[in-house]
Amino acid sequence: MHCKYFFRNKDYDCFSFIFNRKSNSIEDIKPLEGFDYLLPFLKDASLEDLREYLIFERPLPISRENFQEIFGSNFDIFSLYEFSYGLNLDDTFWVVPETKQHLKWEEVNLYTNFSNNLTSIMLSNQQARIVEKISPDFFTNGILKKSWVKEENNIYLYKSNSQNLKQTDNFEIYSEYFASQVAKALELNYVAYDVIKYNDKLINKCKIFTSEFISYLPFSLIFKKTINLDFSLLENSIETIFGKNELEDLMVFDALILNVDRHLGNFGLLVDNFSHQKITNAPIFDNGRSLVFDFALFDNKLAKKYLDNYSKRSSKVGISFDEQLEKYLQPRHKEWFSKLDSFLLKNHPIFPCKRPYFRFVKKLIENRIKLLKMTYQKKFNA
Repeated sequence: MHCKYFFRNKDYDCFSFIFNRKSNSIEDIKPLEGFDYLLPFLKDASLEDLREYLIFERPLPISRENFQEIFGSNFDIFSLYEFSYGLNLDDTFWVVPETKQHLKWEEVNLYTNFSNNLTSIMLSNQQARIVEKISPDFFTNGILKKSWVKEENNIYLYKSNSQNLKQTDNFEIYSEYFASQVAKALELNYVAYDVIKYNDKLINKCKIFTSEFISYLPFSLIFKKTINLDFSLLENSIETIFGKNELEDLMVFDALILNVDRHLGNFGLLVDNFSHQKITNAPIFDNGRSLVFDFALFDNKLAKKYLDNYSKRSSKVGISFDEQLEKYLQPRHKEWFSKLDSFLLKNHPIFPCKRPYFRFVKKLIENRIKLLKMTYQKKFNA
């Protein structure tokens, strides 16, 4: 069966394409009047490039922890475009079936028409039948269970912990909460995370940082056409776009908190929705896999030995965290010393973290601050 679709930026038809359901393939891309309002990589996308983007990159990933429970094993993920249109809260692109070409952005966009009845499903492991409704959750990336909600005219993302091999929760919600305290102390541009209870389960909560006029553009899409997305090969280009000081600050911050998951998809720019020109850098977010979030695994001698060498493991930059700290540390970072000297990690006042992990993180941050000063002294003889 061949079906025609229109890829739009708001109410501008950027191009049309045919989706062949039998072969699960894209056919016949035709540029239309809104072609200039596309991201660069979409302007010269091949049929296979577009298929990969629409099926594997724009929707929620099949690696999401509860994907199988919610959708089943034979779910046709492209069918999400039939009723939820690819709408998300990152940008203003959407996909319209030819049969619904009459739809307007004003009627369906999630920034001004936000409604989401799927939160209890998207944050659980219960088997459920997905209701065919427009929801931002269908097109939100990341492997952790998450869902968007509206509270008092603001939109927030709820996000849960992952589970480890022991089938117990890791500590992402607290590492996220603690990491944002460090970012605040350093006066960085960051997203604040809170810990709340939803349906008797503790989760993270953070406020949206995009809008109907400003999109989030990750480096994974900026360099989408690059064959090798290795950070070391792209570093100079990222520095030019992101800013040398800003990149160094992010890398030192990540080294301090032992962030094992700073990839090209979770840092980038805030851009104009039509021109895609940079407005500013996106705030620092998604630090959940930091501060030894998988602490619950380390309960025997062998594991604790590995824990002692945690900072020696490789970061996404391709070097150890200690090497990353030394590489990106600059003279101006001496200003961080006084900010960190007065830093006092606080447990959550309503939903406190388990005492062993809180005490561990508190000591870890103290040790990382000491290492920061020692590395500075060694590197700059000061």
